[in-house]
Amino acid sequence: MKFIKTWDDFNKSVESLSQKNNNGDIVRSGAALGAAANVNYASDILNLLMLQTGATMLNPNAQQAAFDRIVVLDGRNYSPGLAALDFYTSFANSSKPVYAWNSRMPNSLKAFTAGKTAMYLGYAKDLKEIKKAVANLGVAPMPQIKDSRRDAAYLDINYAAYQAGAVTLSSLHKETAWNFLVFAAGRASAAGYLQSTYLPPARRDLVDFTATDPILNIFAKQALTAANWSQPDEVEVKKIFERMITATALGQTTAAEAIKEAAAEVTNLLK
Repeated sequence: MKFIKTWDDFNKSVESLSQKNNNGDIVRSGAALGAAANVNYASDILNLLMLQTGATMLNPNAQQAAFDRIVVLDGRNYSPGLAALDFYTSFANSSKPVYAWNSRMPNSLKAFTAGKTAMYLGYAKDLKEIKKAVANLGVAPMPQIKDSRRDAAYLDINYAAYQAGAVTLSSLHKETAWNFLVFAAGRASAAGYLQSTYLPPARRDLVDFTATDPILNIFAKQALTAANWSQPDEVEVKKIFERMITATALGQTTAAEAIKEAAAEVTNLLK
């Protein structure tokens, strides 16, 4: 299988796969992204794009959001975060060649399993539901912002969604709780969990464990280059990013105004 490796190639595929009627209405979507309410992981996808474009999510002391900042690149002012927001919402902009989605579309996963959209961006945990409905399924790594002119040593940037274990200081059984967490994170336990859940491993020494499964191995390898940032409140940040996307996609405000407002809201969470 030949994978789409860059977002430029992704755009070309979206244009060729999307189908519209004479009125410009979407008959079949090339990809399910561009909006927020009906796109699974919209906030995660935008976070990924910001990290790939080089946006700094927080300032050095982590007291202020910085993903709206402007930097100088090749002698010109450039906002990586704004570029990411513009790119993401372009798929829901009817004036753009990549227009493939809007707020009237069904949920992105349901659209994909029903054959109404050709490409869906998701996590390994979605595979169980997808495989029930899609017989001819192809899975590819996340596209990257790079091309053959970039340094060969350039690392891919992917996005991780994960949960971490913790033990409260007020626990009456701290030692027992910590012992369980150590046990659960051990290689043998993690391998058993992997087999039971069909999810990529959190441990680097278990990536090769997925080598015989070409689909799961794709997710496992991406975990090696997965990034994230220290969000003050994951639930609230998700809401802020979704509002930023919606305001931009629906033309309620400009992308520049939307990202400035979102950054201010995240900064308030840090106080």
